[in-house]
Amino acid sequence: MKAIQNMESEIFVVDNNSSDGSAAFFKDRFTKVKFIWNKENPGFSKANNIAVKQATGKYILFLNPDTLVPEDCLEKHISFFESHP
Repeated sequence: MKAIQNMESEIFVVDNNSSDGSAAFFKDRFTKVKFIWNKENPGFSKANNIAVKQATGKYILFLNPDTLVPEDCLEKHISFFESHP
């Protein structure tokens, strides 16, 4: 999936049983995002583990929902990782 400019990526969103109508709202809006709708709230860490089991990428980034990421941040970090094994 080409979700992030110039990078092959996959995006998971894990919902820990929210009751605000998120599932109905997002269901058809972001078709390339992989949503995981938990029926209980196991907490942030366990939700991350649920998603990581499905991830296929070389690098994995966990973000809190209130995180702001600068536009070129991911590309710069991947470039650094690749040049400093």
